[in-house]
This record gives sequence, structure tokens and C-alpha cells, in this order.
Amino acid sequence: MSKIQKPKSLLFLLRKYYVLIFVFGIFCFWVFEIGYRNFKNYFLVNNSIPCKAIIINEKNYYGNSPVSKEFSYSYSFEVEGTIYKGNANESTCKLGDTILIEYVSFYPKFNRPKP
Repeated sequence: MSKIQKPKSLLFLLRKYYVLIFVFGIFCFWVFEIGYRNFKNYFLVNNSIPCKAIIINEKNYYGNSPVSKEFSYSYSFEVEGTIYKGNANESTCKLGDTILIEYVSFYPKFNRPKP
């Protein structure tokens, strides 16, 4: 008599190939991250609009912040009635200061302080 094999479950296959799935996930993450940064920089260089933004009370802690407690404030600006935020990346800014930023005309979520 021949033995009938029952189909393998999805959980069994995931356990069997978890290393491959993990490595593929890391690869996809890096491709997305590099692509996102390249697109953002390209559009900010070629399609940016200068604008003034106000420093708000939202802190962005630097790496190793539990030890050093260093941070920078966020800024906010308004485009067509919608408020957008970004990281000022400058620890010397104070609340209420005005800084010059640039944003992409068709996608204001891509923004940065003007160098």
C-alpha cells in the first residue's frame, strides 16, 4: 500500500524557510530605504519650494539619547491648509524660532531644513 502524504501547513513551511524569509526581508527593507532616500533627495533638489517654518515643542532625541539627553526640536509649516512637520536637526533652535525649509511642491511630506 502506498502512504498518502498530507499537505504541509504554511507554518511548517515558514519554519523550514525562516532564514531565507528573514534575509529576503532585510534585503527588501534596504532596497526600499535606499530608494526612498534617493527619490526624496532627487525631488528636493529639482522641485523644492522654499518656505518658513516655526519651531514647535516636539523633541527628536539623537542616538544614545537615554545617556546624553541631546535632542532637536521639530518644525511645522502649512501648505494649502494642511500642517506638515519635520525635524530641524539643529540643537540650537529655540521654541518659536523661524527657520527656512524646502519642500517638494507636489508632496510636502518630503521636506527638510534649507542648507
